[in-house]
Amino acid sequence: MQPLAESSQSTLPRWWAPVLCTLAGLAWSAYIVGPGALLPGNVDWMLQDDWSPILFGWLYSRTSPWGLPLGDAAGFLHPVGTSLAYTDATPWWSTLFKPLTSLLPLAFQIHGPWVALCFSLQGLFGALLVSRLSPRPLHQVLGGLLFVMSPALAMRLGHLSLCAHWLVLASLWLHLRPSPDARAASRTLGLAAFFVVLAAGVHVYLATMALALALGLVLRLWRVQGLFSGARAGAWAAGLSGSALGVMVLFGYFSLSTTSATGFNHYSANLLTFFNQGGMSRFVPEIPVGGGQYEGAAYLGIGVLLLGFASLGVLLAKRERFGPLLPPGLWPLLTVCGLMALFAFSARMQLAGWTVFSYQRVSEAVLAPLARVFRSSGRFIWPMHYLFILGAIAGLLRVLRNRPAWAAAALGLAVVLQAVEVPADGCRARFTPHVRPAPGGDATWALARGTYQHLALYPATRVDGAGRGCPGLFTNNELPPYAWQAWLNGMTFNSGYVARLDGPSALATCEGEQEDIQAGRLSPDTVYVVHDQVAAGFLASTAGHASCGRLEGVLVCVSSEAQGPFREALAREPVTADVARDTP
Repeated sequence: MQPLAESSQSTLPRWWAPVLCTLAGLAWSAYIVGPGALLPGNVDWMLQDDWSPILFGWLYSRTSPWGLPLGDAAGFLHPVGTSLAYTDATPWWSTLFKPLTSLLPLAFQIHGPWVALCFSLQGLFGALLVSRLSPRPLHQVLGGLLFVMSPALAMRLGHLSLCAHWLVLASLWLHLRPSPDARAASRTLGLAAFFVVLAAGVHVYLATMALALALGLVLRLWRVQGLFSGARAGAWAAGLSGSALGVMVLFGYFSLSTTSATGFNHYSANLLTFFNQGGMSRFVPEIPVGGGQYEGAAYLGIGVLLLGFASLGVLLAKRERFGPLLPPGLWPLLTVCGLMALFAFSARMQLAGWTVFSYQRVSEAVLAPLARVFRSSGRFIWPMHYLFILGAIAGLLRVLRNRPAWAAAALGLAVVLQAVEVPADGCRARFTPHVRPAPGGDATWALARGTYQHLALYPATRVDGAGRGCPGLFTNNELPPYAWQAWLNGMTFNSGYVARLDGPSALATCEGEQEDIQAGRLSPDTVYVVHDQVAAGFLASTAGHASCGRLEGVLVCVSSEAQGPFREALAREPVTADVARDTP
């Protein structure tokens, strides 16, 4: 994987390959996601699945007062509240747009553009990586496209902040960046610190990967190249780690009493992950794996696999001609990626559906702290995934170093194979709204604006990915339409599901709200949306205290103390306990 000579026969500017790859990344994102999802005014696709907490984390944080930690979103899951950090709403990106709140329309999402940015930067850093292997712009463009078309990236579209795989590519690029002296090495580590700080404000998993790769870079500059003393290397390692922790403190990642969760060994990577297509191939059959191992999906694609196997075969068969497979100077990078891959496979290593090796008892003592925080350990396979793509390209360019046109043709064939293999129609279908339209077709909802401050589901649903909180009765896909209606009318919303939650606090709040309802205590500034399963009990408990009607088939109530057009509209077709009992 050694860089080739810097000479080139091309007369084109050196910057055109990264720029073209950046634009190609943007085009590829529009192709597999659909151009509509990238438009900021289109929010419909985000009112479903794991995208809705991201949307409402951003929306409610944009109107929250500035303070520390950054990214407070108190109006979502009110009165418990949450933040950008715990809704996976890409804290740096959301904070960048917060000063523009007064200029932005209510219906405005920033995560479609975020997806486009991620794919564009994937192209940029893919081309920069390949530029360390070949000075030829055509090689850089075609190799960069293989990174853009990575199935592992497309598989992460369900968690938008985790689409920033370009942070991994940037960290790999720094390992190949020449650092001939201590000053150049310091500049390289300065860039590493910049990417670590960026990653820490995107997602904790990516921050950890970027930090681990940066520490590997410190090790290489110290032990392999001898550019630093041990003391200076230690100072860089401490500074990099402190930078990551500082940003996470800034955004409140440690604001909860616990940030741990269960699921380690379940959300892992399978040993066949690089060959198992996981729904990302039109041609290759899928291999059944564990239920949670989609988190460790790292399929390489037909094009990359063919390049890799063909190049490896030639390099092994003619070792005397091409020399050793791997340059010794990269052992820190390989070690760091290898350790992350081992953690991704978890303490219960599985080949397809069979457990081939397990060290769970040992891991409970050794890996327990990491396992509690990084339950989806399979994600740590991504650096090795991209290292394999880079290795396949490097192997090809090495085998065909005297035939650049052939190398370009082989890379072009791999790009075509990757492009036709991906079932883009299936990816686009995920961005088509499949839940019922948001409530609001009935103009009555708009009458609540200005009179009521809160919209509350009863019973409230406040849960996180670890199952903490109060599950309520509303399903995850029933929550977003009401959260959206609350946002449009300037109200807080009492329900939702997020990545992490203070479970005891959320449960205690839910129990207190239920006790108030059972005692007939309704807040005059709150609109209550009542689940059908508890409608009769709600009406019986609040008889004489509530004015209720049905909006779009759902029981909606307000306190009898409140006045205004919204209550009057509900009273036109009132629903009482007697009516509820008579309703089949």
